[in-house]
Amino acid sequence: MANKRGAIRKKLDPIAISTRGRKTTYELEQLEPIQNVATTLDYWKIKQEIVVFVRNSDIFTTTQRGVTTQTDSDVFTDVDSFIIVKTNVKNIRSIVISGSTLTLADYSVSYGDGTTNCIITFTNTQNGAYTIRYDYGTDKIFPDFPRGDLSISSFPRIATDLINVVTSPGGFGNVNESEINFTIVVYDKKAEDIANYLTTIRNKFVANHITFVHLSQYVRPTNTGPLLKSPFEKGKDKILQQNIDFASPFKFEIQN
Repeated sequence: MANKRGAIRKKLDPIAISTRGRKTTYELEQLEPIQNVATTLDYWKIKQEIVVFVRNSDIFTTTQRGVTTQTDSDVFTDVDSFIIVKTNVKNIRSIVISGSTLTLADYSVSYGDGTTNCIITFTNTQNGAYTIRYDYGTDKIFPDFPRGDLSISSFPRIATDLINVVTSPGGFGNVNESEINFTIVVYDKKAEDIANYLTTIRNKFVANHITFVHLSQYVRPTNTGPLLKSPFEKGKDKILQQNIDFASPFKFEIQN
């Protein structure tokens, strides 16, 4: 659950600003509010947030992905959940209710396993006119890595996954502070196309780093790997791959 109360360390700390002999002058400095609080980390929701963000960023066109964008509109009356009657929804692009755009702090999504409908569950009961935009279809952007038997027609492709989650004590009591590290790997035939995709991915995360909910709001790029010949293709000699890694520090878990 995302924290809406504000800062976790909202206090004034003394900061030394000058020293003369044995006398030190202090002033009180407001620490930057940290909104990135959860009861527990949910690995699947983190992975889902990453892959849905990449899908929504239009790194590939909908034609390349093999998806169609659809908009559903009507009026909600005391609604706690909404079912999209499709088994292949890939990403919710936006949910607007009574003129307000919801974030992942306001809802969660069960996209299903390809045999069940997509279910949106709201944090609070919803009322008013709504517009929900989403993509459905096959896709070429996934929260895992390609199979080794894919043909060249299955590319370009993007894979996302967690690298690790490094956790340490975050304060007194049952408080953990984590850094979430994840990777995005692009597969294609041409090195230039891969470089262009990676540049767009990097710029999208940099420009939107404060919009995340299950990640922290301090997402930043860290490493870009070398261009490699990919093993994930039948011919084994036509597809290249390259990764860009990101860190999401200052994610706190607080339990009573």
